Amino acid sequence: MTAPLTDRDDQLRRLLDIPHLAELLGVNPRHVRRLVFEKRIPYIKWGHLIRFDPDDVKVWLDANRRTGAPPAPVRSLPRRRPAQAELQRPCRERCGSIRRRGSWRPPARSQAAAGRRATATRRA
Repeated sequence: MTAPLTDRDDQLRRLLDIPHLAELLGVNPRHVRRLVFEKRIPYIKWGHLIRFDPDDVKVWLDANRRTGAPPAPVRSLPRRRPAQAELQRPCRERCGSIRRRGSWRPPARSQAAAGRRATATRRA
């Protein structure tokens, strides 16, 4: 003979597992697991099992509900600071010279430094 169901037994039967909660929320079970890992959703740890109380989930959904606020205005172009605007001008306007790709050369060494280097390599 079986014992009559109590409220506690009925409540334990109502607990949801991850796949059922994901189906109710309309998301992937992996997303529910991530919410549990980040502790962003109320859950019950029962041994190695994770279960969800439907009442707690409803409260959690209501707490995270966003009201319909008017959308923020969208600007067509981002504003730039004056320094960034200065860098956008071509080199000719900024420094007065024409800059070509690959035209950079290292600064010339003095003749004394070049002579010392040449004699040091001959001695070695």
